[in-house]
Amino acid sequence: MKTNLGNGSLIALAAGLLIASAPAAYADGGTVFAVQGEISGGISAADFDGEGSGTSDLDDDTYPVLEGAARVNIPAPDNFAFQFDIEGLATFTDRDNGEDNLQTAFTGGLHAAHRKPGHHAVGLFGALGSSNGGDDENAIFGIIGAEGQMTANNTTVIGQVGYFIGDDETEDDVMTDAWLLRGVARYFLKPDQRIQGELTYASGEANDSACCDIDAWDWGLRYDQRFENTPMGWAIGYRGVYIENSDSPADELTEHTFFAALTFTFGYETDLTLQENNDRGATWDLPGVDRFTGHTIETVDSDGHLLFIP
Repeated sequence: MKTNLGNGSLIALAAGLLIASAPAAYADGGTVFAVQGEISGGISAADFDGEGSGTSDLDDDTYPVLEGAARVNIPAPDNFAFQFDIEGLATFTDRDNGEDNLQTAFTGGLHAAHRKPGHHAVGLFGALGSSNGGDDENAIFGIIGAEGQMTANNTTVIGQVGYFIGDDETEDDVMTDAWLLRGVARYFLKPDQRIQGELTYASGEANDSACCDIDAWDWGLRYDQRFENTPMGWAIGYRGVYIENSDSPADELTEHTFFAALTFTFGYETDLTLQENNDRGATWDLPGVDRFTGHTIETVDSDGHLLFIP
């Protein structure tokens, strides 16, 4: 089995552990505000299919994925807050052409928001990342956008709108010049039990604009639970990705991922419940641009044909 382990997941977890030990950010009126955040890491099993002109299903259509993330929220005066994200993934494949599939991805992001805990938050975000699609093919990408959150009782709704560009090294087939819209809904059964659903749509074009337009969808469902009286928790879930270009005939691919993860939430002096973290901790995350770019740079079918290349 070929192991495509990048540094992204390990860096994400290590950085989160260092951040967790940071001191209080500032004091206001005798109340101490401090770094609050979460760390997660898990194993996923991905099922992958691609179709296109002269192509057939992929050789190894199921492979494990190692994923990790660290997020930290730093409060600022007047109900402002800054959140930093680090996310990474690495795949394990034994496909004959395994050198050409999405191997690793790494993303670092920043959110700046004004928030009223328990009611709403609104802000801006940006991120930079890299997707590795093979030994000779990498893509870098950047995204900027706006986001908002509304909370009523046990329900939270989050919306993000953004624009991203990507650039790869050789084939100019990566998805770029794309707008995206993402919605996330969370419901807290109890303060430490959460159900989350999400949907993202992105529309752009291949970096070589003479090729084609590209549409992408990302959707998911997950359940989180925190162990009682501890900062530790666990999560299980599913996410799907569908990407199609407008070439004739069109190339398309679909990925289904099932995952299980361990999570760790932290705050100052007392551990945050999932619901408290949702209101005043590391509440945001990032759209799946790493998958959109990683799956459009150099993915092969069973005959060795590269998808998304005109």
